[in-house]
Amino acid sequence: MEDPQQDIHFQAPSLEDLTPIFPTYELESFIAQGGMGAVYKARKISLDRPVAIKILPREFGDDPQFRASFQAEAKAMARLNHPNLISVYDFGEVDGMLFLVMECVEGKSLYHSSYGRMVDPHQAAEIVIAISRGLDHAHKAGILHRDVKPANILLSPDATPKIGDFGLATPINQTASKEEVVYGTPGYTAPEVIHRLQVDRRADIFSTGVILHELLTGSIPDAVKTPPSATSGCPVAFDAIVAKCIHPNPESRYSTTAELAEDLEKAFTVTSTAPILNLPVAGTTRQPTYPGILTAPKKSTAARTATLVILSIAIVSTGAYLLSQETSPPPTPQALVAPVSAPKPIQKPVKKPVIEAPAPTPIITPTPKKENAYSALAKFKEKLASGARDEFPEGTLEHNGSHFLQIRYAVTWQAAQDFAEKHGGHLAIAVSAADKQWLNQSFKTQQPLWLGAGITANEKWQWLDASTWAAEDKIIPSSEEHRVVAINPEGWLTAGKTDETFGFIIQWRNDGTNPCTLDTQLQRTAESFKEEGVDNARYPVGTHTYQQSHFLLIPRDSSWENAHQFAKSNQAELAVPSSADESQWMASTFAAKSSYWLGGYLLKATDPWQWTSREPWHSSGWKSGEPNSDPAYNRLVMESSNSPQSWSTSQGAKGETTAILLEWSRPKRAATDNSFDLDKWTTTVNRKIKSSVGDDVERHTKDRRNLIVKYAYAMKRFAKKVEGIDYGKRGWAKKNRANQFQKILEETADEVKKTEELPEFNSNRFTDRFTGDLRVIYKSVLKAHEETEKSLLQLDTDYQTKLDAHLKFYTQGLLNKTIELEKTGFYPTANTLKKSIEDLGEDTSKLLATLDLN
Repeated sequence: MEDPQQDIHFQAPSLEDLTPIFPTYELESFIAQGGMGAVYKARKISLDRPVAIKILPREFGDDPQFRASFQAEAKAMARLNHPNLISVYDFGEVDGMLFLVMECVEGKSLYHSSYGRMVDPHQAAEIVIAISRGLDHAHKAGILHRDVKPANILLSPDATPKIGDFGLATPINQTASKEEVVYGTPGYTAPEVIHRLQVDRRADIFSTGVILHELLTGSIPDAVKTPPSATSGCPVAFDAIVAKCIHPNPESRYSTTAELAEDLEKAFTVTSTAPILNLPVAGTTRQPTYPGILTAPKKSTAARTATLVILSIAIVSTGAYLLSQETSPPPTPQALVAPVSAPKPIQKPVKKPVIEAPAPTPIITPTPKKENAYSALAKFKEKLASGARDEFPEGTLEHNGSHFLQIRYAVTWQAAQDFAEKHGGHLAIAVSAADKQWLNQSFKTQQPLWLGAGITANEKWQWLDASTWAAEDKIIPSSEEHRVVAINPEGWLTAGKTDETFGFIIQWRNDGTNPCTLDTQLQRTAESFKEEGVDNARYPVGTHTYQQSHFLLIPRDSSWENAHQFAKSNQAELAVPSSADESQWMASTFAAKSSYWLGGYLLKATDPWQWTSREPWHSSGWKSGEPNSDPAYNRLVMESSNSPQSWSTSQGAKGETTAILLEWSRPKRAATDNSFDLDKWTTTVNRKIKSSVGDDVERHTKDRRNLIVKYAYAMKRFAKKVEGIDYGKRGWAKKNRANQFQKILEETADEVKKTEELPEFNSNRFTDRFTGDLRVIYKSVLKAHEETEKSLLQLDTDYQTKLDAHLKFYTQGLLNKTIELEKTGFYPTANTLKKSIEDLGEDTSKLLATLDLN
């Protein structure tokens, strides 16, 4: 067992020594040193992100077993993403030293904060609930910790528990071999780990229950499992929870840490009003106290009440402010709900001539029908699109270095912008109050008119040309569908829905430029992304944000390769749903829009499905029947649907979608292993289980042979006894029967030794007229045969039970690997393994044949 206090001599490198070998990090300070290495505070320069770098002694890097354990820790933790787990960003080796780059947690361990101290039961419950949630996340990823203890749990400045040090992490349902060293920490390690039995998530539940007991009482459970309330006087509701966690039999514990967290939450509620038993601490007359261990003080009930009161006042005040805005000038932007009516024609002002002489009588001629601007633009389309600005349709007005034209034809915002762009212009930009006033006075209408603005990343309003948004232009959308901008008849900016239809105003810049095209917006995004990073880049209007990733759907037919190159040229990726939640968000946000490529691809059948961003694969979005088993269907498509299961496969070389979904996000963790050799893995697994099964086969064969040999010797002994019976001079008839019986016994003994099988014993072969000594021997033979037959039956039954258990364990291991392979994208390989499981079925003879033991 591991001794947590054991130290190994280690000279920590200085900051000056480390700086040259970590050029992408700014080493800031030394944090701590122990026998297993030293930890430094640093900052990732490119991301401006604080990190902790753990440096290990050089001798550990020289140990292959330790190196493998170290890599397992790094890989296991890097696959996890949860607020109660310490994140791992990178790992590797520099200058002969292994290193690990982790999330920087400013705080002490739970061990330093609570060792030997009783913690308030409510705080203890909160801490263990958080630990349970973090472990549940790891367990769902198929990872066990196996060394959960206070020393491996850090408390952040806001007292958030974060689990780290997955050095003993292992896949679920793995059993230690006889040669393996069993690691753990005394008092916290589950019995099944110590006894080398099959281990699953319930081993971590055992350790978590020990931590709960220690927080409540100040010590780990004693040998008789004394309830916590009897030691510390904590609410008795915690006794049953602790007892269930630390039960020696895993079957009697909680099945998941999520269940443990739920019971603790219920106990937390129940004990909120329950009295704490103030029992005296053993050996003293003082009452137990619960010193707080959290670095952030817990709010009292009064403080919570005050917070609610303040929040209520803020809500009421906000509501009052909005109501006052609706009933007092100046008027707020109106919702786009005005009734549709025919727009009034705009009359051009006509300058009256000065009359110097009587005018002649005019000749009255028919007035030609006036051509609308939408149709008139057709003859100017090519010239305007080329940048020429010498001729415009009638009705175009010039203002502040640009020409403007009102189009009364009602279309959606996107259709209006597309129309404007095809004609060399863009939807009008009105940044200043003067611009808005001029547009309102120049283009009177009873309906709103689309302008060139809308919502972009992080739900910010933005003009198409990235002009600064005026502080006074406060637009409050009434729903998530209000994402584009119009100017209403009163001259105010207002939010409109993307599927509403209105007229619009086109703007042409006199210098022939157009900073509002989609290509120009994407170019600005790419440049600002490289210079300022994902958080400060300027994204196109229409960009949606999910957490820290930004998405833009572009209607454009494309193959996967062309879409991928298009994304790369704009410093983006084809969209990658990094989690099940993000996949569901994408499906619902862009539902019923278009089908679009995702950044998922398969190179060859033996490879896993991968993301272009190189982040870990997950399989939460497949439609039923997917992925297609044909390796030609090697690219991933998100179909038009609001269902989370919307992924399907397509032929990347031939398939096309009607849209491209771009994603800009933070750099993702690079995938560390995209290869898997099924034959090599199967050989290794079979070799391990063959050792265990082979022992039982050998033991059964040996025990069975011993019974057979013992039976044969018994028959020989009985034959000798028959031979030695004296029947006298007149007992020749009995002697003949005895001689026949003796011969049968001797032949039976020889046959059994030769075949190693017990013959069928037919009592009719012997006469029932045996008397005297011969009859006694006859009954002894019958008894010996029946006992041997019974022993062989029990031996075979026990052996079959063991084989059944081996088969179940073996197939469960294959099934677990199948699930793991599917989660990591190895679908064809997983299907091969499934076929192996189906072929085995419940036939133990096939298992023996597979292991070459039959």
